[in-house]
Amino acid sequence: MKFQNPKVSKFKESGVAALPTIVIISMIILVVGIGVASSGFVEGLSSFGELENKKALFAAEAGAMDAFKRIGKNINCNSGGTPNCSNYSLIIGDATAMVSVSGSGVKTIISNGQVGFKKAKIQVIVSIDANGKITQTSWQQLTN
Repeated sequence: MKFQNPKVSKFKESGVAALPTIVIISMIILVVGIGVASSGFVEGLSSFGELENKKALFAAEAGAMDAFKRIGKNINCNSGGTPNCSNYSLIIGDATAMVSVSGSGVKTIISNGQVGFKKAKIQVIVSIDANGKITQTSWQQLTN
């Protein structure tokens, strides 16, 4: 007959019961950790998209301001004058602004800023009086 110590038997059973508990707790911790990490990743992507939107808008604004300055140097810049402003592009860091100016007494500046796939569009209306004074009458962001 084999002698079995009751204390040893009790420890073996409690160890077997602890293993599934540890596995379940570990899985819960793992799921929570993955959830936190993935939400941080999604937030990072969202922030990056917002940054590109702002860069595109800043590029469009820079293009519009540049066209306004070109008109100030030569009010006929969009009809063959120098510097030309009828249709041109500017590179601003990793963004690009495509600028066009149309009109004679009242000029319309359209500036399209783009970074990657993000785009922004600015329209500026300027009027020129008989004395050559240039006045901005409208500055607005347009939807693409």
